[in-house]
Amino acid sequence: KNTHAGVVVEQGAWPTFDGNAIHDGETDGVNIDTSATGTWLRNKICGNKLMGVVITRKANPLMRGNLISANKRSGLQIADYGRGVLEGNEVTDNGEAGISIESCAWPLVQKDNRIHAGKAEGLVVMDSGRGIIRGNRFYSNKGAGIKVGVKLIGKNWEGLQKGMASLGASFRSAKSARSTRSDDEPHPLLIRKNMIYAGVGPGLHVTNDAFPRVERNEFFGNQGPA
Repeated sequence: KNTHAGVVVEQGAWPTFDGNAIHDGETDGVNIDTSATGTWLRNKICGNKLMGVVITRKANPLMRGNLISANKRSGLQIADYGRGVLEGNEVTDNGEAGISIESCAWPLVQKDNRIHAGKAEGLVVMDSGRGIIRGNRFYSNKGAGIKVGVKLIGKNWEGLQKGMASLGASFRSAKSARSTRSDDEPHPLLIRKNMIYAGVGPGLHVTNDAFPRVERNEFFGNQGPA
């Protein structure tokens, strides 16, 4: 067993981890911190006593095709201005939210992440968290598929555009009179084209003065208030 985090990546490091097993640690499986980046492919991060993966303090990794499961707390926690691009990961059977976005974090969560069979919410956004959540599947979680709570950051569009550009998201100016489509307008939290289904709680729970933009998602088979 690891007595601390199984892997710590920090101070701008940018490794590639492919096909590793990081499991059964006494704390977190992986800590990515202080502007570290790197690429994480096809790893198994399972059974750790705290979080599976923690991304903080402007760290911005690419995580693709990983299995993050059976961790005692959240599968992934993105906090304290952490970023990251999450694509095609399976996040399942974690003790708290599958993915937790908080404390001014702003990840890009896209391209068929499968967040399911968790013991709480599929994804939680709180404490001024923000980001883009698109094209994922949330299902069979015991809490809400997605819960958005605690007041989000205000509408600082210029700052948000610059930040999202670094994640590969681009937005056209809303100044043009013809820019009327919602696709053209930036927003602190965009939830788009996800499938959210078969949950014990509601598909989406929005509370505490939060104001996400919710577009073209499919909600079905959810049981209601948790």
